[in-house]
Amino acid sequence: RSLCYRRIPRKQMLSYQDYKLLGELSSYPISGSVAYSNKDGMSYNNNAGDIILTYDSLKRNLKASSEDILSSQLNARVTPEELDQFTEFYRQFREQKNKYDFSDQLEQYLAQGIRPYFEYVFVDEAQDLSPLQWDIIDFISKDAKEVFVAGDDKQSIFKFAGGDPSSLINRQGNRVVLDTSYRLPQPVLNYAERVAEQIKEKQ
Repeated sequence: RSLCYRRIPRKQMLSYQDYKLLGELSSYPISGSVAYSNKDGMSYNNNAGDIILTYDSLKRNLKASSEDILSSQLNARVTPEELDQFTEFYRQFREQKNKYDFSDQLEQYLAQGIRPYFEYVFVDEAQDLSPLQWDIIDFISKDAKEVFVAGDDKQSIFKFAGGDPSSLINRQGNRVVLDTSYRLPQPVLNYAERVAEQIKEKQ
């Protein structure tokens, strides 16, 4: 993300006060609190603005429609039409403020189409990248001699923020599976593998 930010026109990031104003103007109160996970899935505070901001971020990072995003949420509190309207209102708000949010950094970098040249590209923790982030990786590595991608789909923990382990699982290339752990005692590894057996989306 920092690579993108350094290569796009300089603007400030939206502040807490900006988001507070956005909530007032959009009638979706925003507290700035984050979503959290529990045993039943995703939970949020009661502020409608925090919820719809999360949906907007998922929509942009997963490059998905409002319908697709809301169909995967527990007890979604907005309709696809409402989410589309908020997305457009939020976009206009950022333009008027002449500021970025975090997704803007990636989207603006791709939009300007200026590719740096890297001979080699190394990507770590790839299981937590979103489709939008993968677009950045593919863009900057188009002329690279080699691209090295490291990740473990069993360790994917950012799906709530757009992380997409399937993008890693389905990626084409010469795949090397590291099948020996040097970090864990055998009993701990065995227990971890039993837990990992319950993960459906994995290689």
